[in-house]
Amino acid sequence: MYQTLNPKFFEIALEKSLSNLGIETLDIHYIHIPEIARAGLSEEAFYNRMEELFQWYEIKVHERKIRNYGIALEFMAEEPKEDKWHFEIEKLKSRADKTGNGNSHFKYVLFTYNLLCPYAATIPNQKINGRNLTLVDACKELGLDTVGSMPLAMGDGFEKYSIKELLEFAQAGVDHIIVGSKNINHIKEILEILPA
Repeated sequence: MYQTLNPKFFEIALEKSLSNLGIETLDIHYIHIPEIARAGLSEEAFYNRMEELFQWYEIKVHERKIRNYGIALEFMAEEPKEDKWHFEIEKLKSRADKTGNGNSHFKYVLFTYNLLCPYAATIPNQKINGRNLTLVDACKELGLDTVGSMPLAMGDGFEKYSIKELLEFAQAGVDHIIVGSKNINHIKEILEILPA
């Protein structure tokens, strides 16, 4: 696996996204699965590269190409005890705040969250001021919005739970959820369950 944190790549991706969507500004832009880069770098090199990328993001906010940015995690939520993926959200937030002169636009942390993968809210793998916290609690303490992805567990959740149970669990644990389905009946159920 390979993942780059090079701002030049993100520049190309952002411009392509804006062009494809026919818009001038994205509300949120995510750094997708930074754990892959973390696994191949020393801790200090990882934070330094993320800081360089945060600097690029703050420039893009100033240029009004994006409004906010965040990170989209996979492995830290699905394998929270695996050291090779690990980094501290507090340290990332500190680097972002440094690039934003104390007022960064790093606002969102997205991660897998469902009844089959609840670890972001159950396993303490973050430290803030010497206290062990879950990823969800660390984000809340740092003022970052949490976004749960895959609340239906890619359909696997239906083997044990109803759609209502899956959605209620996800909604109770994070600030926002991203729900999708290719099943028309599931989409209708989702629309009936979720508030307007």
